[in-house]
Amino acid sequence: MSRFTDEEVNTYPFYSPRFWAGMSLPDYCQLIADGRFRVSPWRYGMVAMVGGCAAVSGLLGLAQRAVMNRRIESVELQPPLFIIGHWRSGTTLLHEMLALDPQFTYPTTFQCFVPGHFLISRPWLEPLLRLLMPQTRPMDEMPTGPDLPQEEEFALLGLGAPTPYRRIAFCREPPPYLEMLNFEGAKERHVAHVRRGLTRFYKSLVLHSPGRLVVKSPTHTGRIAALAQWFPGARFVHISRHPHKIFPSTVHLWRSLAAVQGFQFPPSDDRETQEYIHDCYQRMYVEGYFRQRDQLPAGSLLEIRFEDLVSKPIESVRRVYEAFDLSGFDEVLPQVEAYWSERSDHRSNRTRLDDPVRAEIDRRWSHYMETFGYEKTPVALPR
Repeated sequence: MSRFTDEEVNTYPFYSPRFWAGMSLPDYCQLIADGRFRVSPWRYGMVAMVGGCAAVSGLLGLAQRAVMNRRIESVELQPPLFIIGHWRSGTTLLHEMLALDPQFTYPTTFQCFVPGHFLISRPWLEPLLRLLMPQTRPMDEMPTGPDLPQEEEFALLGLGAPTPYRRIAFCREPPPYLEMLNFEGAKERHVAHVRRGLTRFYKSLVLHSPGRLVVKSPTHTGRIAALAQWFPGARFVHISRHPHKIFPSTVHLWRSLAAVQGFQFPPSDDRETQEYIHDCYQRMYVEGYFRQRDQLPAGSLLEIRFEDLVSKPIESVRRVYEAFDLSGFDEVLPQVEAYWSERSDHRSNRTRLDDPVRAEIDRRWSHYMETFGYEKTPVALPR
């Protein structure tokens, strides 16, 4: 598999915001404690800087709760539209195209970074965040900005919920909360924490911008049964992509996020990261999505392929509208076409799979490949 240098992935400016800055100070201290305080010396400054931000964020969160709590709680949610699929499968692409429709509301990067107080802090904090953020994402050079659609698992992270994304902070420690990828064996209080966090965050989003929520998070892929129960009438769009493309890109994702957001630099050897991805796949799909998708109400799930999304983007988006009887596609079509014309020249990261890695993917992801119609690539391995 391809390698990349520390300089290539560590391009995130030191002054740019980190995921943890939107936490309250107690939640942030607990994050550091859960990592057994094993902070790399070169990250001591970042720990202190983020701690100061967390102290301010916690106070702002208390202020928003005092001022806005009744209004937030009174919001009635329409059934959300969830975009799910493995990391690096194209969920962001579809999310951004659907978010062009004014009938939808969606979580932005700013709102996911400071989920506890964005309603009161937006007028002054969002412009500041715009100045501090880089223009592209470190893992794939896709455009970024505080007002662009973002996945709400980062909001759960900011709310102190038990999420697997806490691994990004301490990537050399045992990965935490993997059971939260499908809720199998998860503690009831942890699941309840996620449910409360999502519900309050969704209500805050709709209070700020009324409409039907269109949200995306790969971590929801193995939680669809619970989400369908929590949000009756919810709809789900699952995106698949060839695992030979997903896998190396996900390795790059976790390494780059750890390098720019974490308190420990990722190991140079990819083997632990590869095993982590296999483990997540097992929990999200084999023990999650493939068991739960038949439990969903009829007509509430649409499955599409990334390859179709990029080769026939307009037809793919139209399928979403038709599958769920959504109106307004013809009105938003010009915006979708303009969006695609701007993104069509973007090139994915070029990665190479070593034969042993490819063979292991074919073995462990065989159900995924058979289900979604992807072929294995024969390789000759040494005896």
